Amino acid sequence: MSLRGHLVPNASNVFREAWTMVNKVKDSERFMACAEAWIYFIVKHFKNKEISVFMDDITRHLSNRVGIERFHTQLHNILQHLLNYIEDFEDTFHMNYLLPYLDMFGSDTNKSMRCKIVLEAYRTRGENVESSDPVINDCLMYMCKILHDSVDSLTVEDEVRQISRLIACFIFRVDYGNDLEKYLNFYMEARGAFIRLDYVQSALVQCVNKLMVLSVSNSRALVKNSFARACSAYCYITIPSITSPLIKLQLYILTGQTSLLNGCLGQADACLKAASMVVSDFPATLEVDGLIIDAEPILVSYIKQMLSILLVVPVDCPDLEVLHQVKLLIRVVRQYSWTDPMQPHVLYLYVLDILATATLDTYPYRIPDGKLVDSNDVLYGREPQFVADVDSICTVVLDNILERLYSLVDKPNSQTKLAFELLLHIVVRADLNEIQMATLAVNLWKLSKKNKTAMDSKIEEKMMSYIIEFCENEDDEIYHKFINKITGKPIGSTIKKE
Repeated sequence: MSLRGHLVPNASNVFREAWTMVNKVKDSERFMACAEAWIYFIVKHFKNKEISVFMDDITRHLSNRVGIERFHTQLHNILQHLLNYIEDFEDTFHMNYLLPYLDMFGSDTNKSMRCKIVLEAYRTRGENVESSDPVINDCLMYMCKILHDSVDSLTVEDEVRQISRLIACFIFRVDYGNDLEKYLNFYMEARGAFIRLDYVQSALVQCVNKLMVLSVSNSRALVKNSFARACSAYCYITIPSITSPLIKLQLYILTGQTSLLNGCLGQADACLKAASMVVSDFPATLEVDGLIIDAEPILVSYIKQMLSILLVVPVDCPDLEVLHQVKLLIRVVRQYSWTDPMQPHVLYLYVLDILATATLDTYPYRIPDGKLVDSNDVLYGREPQFVADVDSICTVVLDNILERLYSLVDKPNSQTKLAFELLLHIVVRADLNEIQMATLAVNLWKLSKKNKTAMDSKIEEKMMSYIIEFCENEDDEIYHKFINKITGKPIGSTIKKE
């Protein structure tokens, strides 16, 4: 009668007597045939002690045997069944048999294939494995290194992706509790061990950024700041090794933000400057999941995010100009080779929004925990020199937009849209009491009305309603006169009654 798949009374006696007989078999082929058959019975009835004896006996019987490669299929089947059906999956890594068993597969290629099987089982069954156990972590680290070292220039992209995710899964599950320095030491070791895999390097940078966020709750300010600087330095050193410009940009921005959160202004400034350099060399297209996509809309969104961060970043060095990072980013945007010539002007309009916000008494957002970092509204507020510096930047940006606007004579649709967008920004952000601004606003209005088919009528109506409502709510009479000028209607009669 077959014992496979059935619960058997006195299973320990059955195993002891039967396996004693099997162990006496000298012929390796007969021995492995028996072992492959008995693995089902053993995994179903026993836990770590008997399984360890069983696997150790296999290793001892085959070690140093000539022609062991002919048993690789049976060794593979035994390992696969063990990983799939062992009741306490964690026991697999506590037993001493696993690594010697893997060594029997000989060549690096065969061994890496089996390590991948073990790590895949860990990914699917190892959610509850105690990842703070050094024995388990060392075992998994050993297998991850073997898998990493199997990657070369000939490895197909899908295989690299699978290996990267298996290694990252292990990294994410490592748990040292509240010992943040132990985490950082582990991530430093992992960075050197998995240098070939972008995905893993990216995962490590994200993990270290998470450490920086966790360190904010540390009550010892000096220790916290020192640890945060070490984390920021780790990220700053690691990110350049990543080949994807998009991931580089994302991680530089993320590290800059977490550095600010910890009061590491020098590190934040360096990361944001590095992000600007990535922007300057950003490709026109990106490959995402095998598809080639236009990179410029993605780039625009990240530049906007950077500008929003730079609003509150204080100047760390007194020798640097106010908002020097904003000026650098504007210069990068101007020098970038855009395939869509309208994209930089979308960004210039956003720059005007940021610069207008920079002159407010209180910003709409700030860096959390003001004890570490004061935002520019606290440092400068509406200080005359600061406002003058911001105005000078606005003038340069506005000149760039107007230069582009005048060059669009042969493209009336684009000219009309840009004119209307700029009009909206000037009315909301600028001071119409300045004659030049008021005149420019009126001229932009006239220009935007030249081509009535350029804009969607519903969008135009909503934008116009917003401008009118904004001016209606302003106490300054100049805004009322402006509405009267462009609509020909007295104040109060321009808003539709519901």
